[in-house]
Amino acid sequence: DRNAISSIRGSSPLVDPASSDVSGELVMTDASVASGEYQLPVDRLDASAQLRAGRLSLTRGEAVVLGGSLRATADARLTEPDRPATARLELTNIDLERLLRTVSEDPSQQTLAGLLSGVVDTTTTLTRLRDSLSGSGTLKVREGILVRTPGLKSLADAAQVASLTKPGDRTHRADAEFDLDPNGAAIRTSRLETPTLLARGDGRVNFDRSLDLSVNAGPLERMCRSM
Repeated sequence: DRNAISSIRGSSPLVDPASSDVSGELVMTDASVASGEYQLPVDRLDASAQLRAGRLSLTRGEAVVLGGSLRATADARLTEPDRPATARLELTNIDLERLLRTVSEDPSQQTLAGLLSGVVDTTTTLTRLRDSLSGSGTLKVREGILVRTPGLKSLADAAQVASLTKPGDRTHRADAEFDLDPNGAAIRTSRLETPTLLARGDGRVNFDRSLDLSVNAGPLERMCRSM
């Protein structure tokens, strides 16, 4: 179920759409998108955009989603060569567990939880959307269960860590700083901490889902004693 209210006002010459002066607003509540084992429930979405003098701007994009909030702004200059565009996305306390369509009631079977926050800034051109992509961002997770993190179980085995978490223990923490390019994200620094394991790394996470990471990991208690 979803409810939406939209409005558009302004003028747009048919012979020169780029010189339009148009603005619009959208309000949507109780929307949801689902695919496979994941879902994206949106409690409320408020967006305002305008097209003026060849410049298309998302002046306000705010959503209450997954128990947290999302803010987005964007700007594209349609009359300039290649149509350059910028965007910023801000995430605050997104509840990762609510991404799952089915959540086990058994704490020992819970593999994904936590509050995700971060900021991502991007630049690109509308004529070569992916090929000209660049940007940077930071992400962090608090109060987490991050057993689903790719490669984490293998790191724990290599470090001779018997268990990554105790049932119901939501103390995993993660931080990452990265740059964006046409192929994916170059991780400058990252840190993931569970009650028993500490891992630091850098490398690449690509859009084709391939990973090329260099990670230093070990039992948390032993690594803390060596610091």
